[in-house]
Amino acid sequence: MRRFLMMLITACLAWPVLAADTKPNIVFILADDLGWQDVGFARAEFAGAEFFETPHIDALAEQGTTFSAGHSGGPNCAPTRACLMSGTYVPRHMIYTPGGLSKGNIKYMRLLVPARNRRDKALQKQAASQFPITNSLDPKFICIPEVLKPAGYTSARIGKWHLGEDTQGFDLSSANGKGGPDGSFYGNVDVAEQEKIGQTGVAERKRDERVAVAGAGAEAQIGEATANRDMRQETAGLDAQAVESETEADAKKAAYRANQNVAEEEARNRAESAGKEADGAIRVAQEIAQKEAEDARALREQARLNAEIVVPANAERERVVIAAEAQKTQAIRIAEGQAEANVAKM
Repeated sequence: MRRFLMMLITACLAWPVLAADTKPNIVFILADDLGWQDVGFARAEFAGAEFFETPHIDALAEQGTTFSAGHSGGPNCAPTRACLMSGTYVPRHMIYTPGGLSKGNIKYMRLLVPARNRRDKALQKQAASQFPITNSLDPKFICIPEVLKPAGYTSARIGKWHLGEDTQGFDLSSANGKGGPDGSFYGNVDVAEQEKIGQTGVAERKRDERVAVAGAGAEAQIGEATANRDMRQETAGLDAQAVESETEADAKKAAYRANQNVAEEEARNRAESAGKEADGAIRVAQEIAQKEAEDARALREQARLNAEIVVPANAERERVVIAAEAQKTQAIRIAEGQAEANVAKM
């Protein structure tokens, strides 16, 4: 599982320079399975998304701070969340996996994740060493909301938790310390327990809790109504922008596909042209090689014929020389015989 940690700290409608006592709102986002190539703002630095468009996330990144050199505490959600909340590494808070279970078949794992003994049955042997593991973050750890509270902050956590029953200092916890998010939000009120024992006033407690968080009294209700109205107006504007952005995105996607098709066609044409040029070059090389081979054969044949002609000529010359020498010898003998005969007559 890929892990992507994006921590954005944004100042909502306020910069630190506006006033010395201004406290910025903090929006902390932890996303599972979201890579750098899935968001647009990382395009320049990390070869981010070219196809996907994430304008709202990009705006948060532009207005806040992006932590790009963070270290994920584990390849899944719970260890990373525990590290972020407590500021400690996994061996200290001892939450290695959600529920203490290995994700996947541990027979195929190169590095075993410390898990409960029942998971070791897959290996048919006891674990080599017993690591202490837990499913809950120990309350002894001082977490982020507990540090922010003395500074005047009210904090809320919405979404997955998997760190135990203790809310670790959050004023509002959407899952009431349970593993995952509830179907709806009721603050810290256990709705199922209230219905079981017949108690009433759940809505009132929910309302009072929200009022206490906002500031209490009628002013908080008016502020909430105003905020809701502004939110509806802003949502309507965002919806219109989203529709426009979606239309633009569709157009860009269509243009992207068209450009991709054109590029693929050009690549095919270039490949075919290169193939034809290569075939022509091969044919020319073959013809040249064939002609050179024929020339070599012709030269060898001529050399053989020349050798056959030279040999008989040399033999004939030698025969003529021998015959001439024989005639010369015979003539000398005849002359000597005549001379001897003449001497005898005298």
